[in-house]
Amino acid sequence: MRNSILIGLALLTALAGDVSAYSPAESQGGAARPYILRPGGVKETYRNGFGIFTADIICGRWSTIVQFTAGTGGQRVFTKTIYVCESSTRASVRFTLKPAQLAGDGNYQFRLKVGRHNNNGDVTRWTDSIVGSFTKS
Repeated sequence: MRNSILIGLALLTALAGDVSAYSPAESQGGAARPYILRPGGVKETYRNGFGIFTADIICGRWSTIVQFTAGTGGQRVFTKTIYVCESSTRASVRFTLKPAQLAGDGNYQFRLKVGRHNNNGDVTRWTDSIVGSFTKS
């Protein structure tokens, strides 16, 4: 019985991965809203103490804003916002955290948000986000 449950969970996880990779809006030539491409979401790499976070963003026909925040214990210690897709429908984004930008060793959480912005650069609506965690040691 236990093996059946584990196989069922593995199958459900595999199917959920396939569903998240398909976007009807993308197949129709334009995203209904800016979103983070999945599977994969945010890719994390660490080199010489630096944390590098990358993601692919599907913008469709929207001018898109992307915000990366990191923090620990409920306190934000890093925020960076960029604007993408002013003349394209997709973008790759990269955020780099220097060791000095973090409060010290320990567990941290991050959030990558995407959304639409107006002509003044103000957010009009957040449309997708991914959260995760990492450890600085």
